[in-house]
Amino acid sequence: MKTGVIVSHFGVKVLVEDTHGVRMPFHVARKSGHVVGDFVDLDEPRLKRLPRRNELSRKVHVKTQVIAANLDALGIVTSVIPKTPRKFIDLVVVGALSQNIRPFIVVNKSDEAETTQYYEELCAAFGEDISIFKVSAKKGNHIAELFEFLKKVGRTAFVGVSGAGKSSLVNALLPDAHLSIGLIDAANQHGQHMTTVSTLLKLPGAGELIDTPGIRDFEPVDVLPAQLAHYFLGFEEFLQDPCKFRNCLHLNEPECTIIQAVKSGKIKKERYQNYVQMLQNL
Repeated sequence: MKTGVIVSHFGVKVLVEDTHGVRMPFHVARKSGHVVGDFVDLDEPRLKRLPRRNELSRKVHVKTQVIAANLDALGIVTSVIPKTPRKFIDLVVVGALSQNIRPFIVVNKSDEAETTQYYEELCAAFGEDISIFKVSAKKGNHIAELFEFLKKVGRTAFVGVSGAGKSSLVNALLPDAHLSIGLIDAANQHGQHMTTVSTLLKLPGAGELIDTPGIRDFEPVDVLPAQLAHYFLGFEEFLQDPCKFRNCLHLNEPECTIIQAVKSGKIKKERYQNYVQMLQNL
């Protein structure tokens, strides 16, 4: 069987790279369901998607949008201008962990004065449970460190709110990529949607990187309320000792290990409040 991987998707066309590195365009139905990262069977008259080992997806109104497939890691690109909400990071992390995808955070725009405090806040909240990089795509600060990390983790996708600098970061990592770069709207501090299609890029030596369109929000798919705590950073170690009730939601149940950890200060109240808010929205 001759196979390939979808490296770009735009409208009713996809670009597929076969195992020899040859790239070929194919027409697909507008609602074919194919996404970048999908492995496909090239022997069929029409592209046949092979089974996915995971997928990065989010809820958009009543529909599910699959962003990319078959990932090893997910880089959440953040910035202080526009400021990436902590809630957005939590939601993306839950979505990644629920699909057995390794999340990490990239704090871009380290050349901005406010970035250091923002980075320190994220380290205080997530630092022991997730890798966090502080870089500047504009100045090139610590880009080499991030590049070496990406080469080791396999296939990575970048996601982030519009304006966080994903395309600038990809251009800094891979200067030959020449991705379009948007300007921040000074009036509302939101970035323009410049990346309109997902694209899979090869890293020299090893590793792959998928740049995705900027998004405003993220809601995980198929995460049940009883599962949420297992995907919420900072809760893992306290769930090793089970709660009294197997279906505990960690709200007001007796003998709950998470509630006890909050009362003792081992879990910060802010982290717990983020969990409760996310649980209520599921």
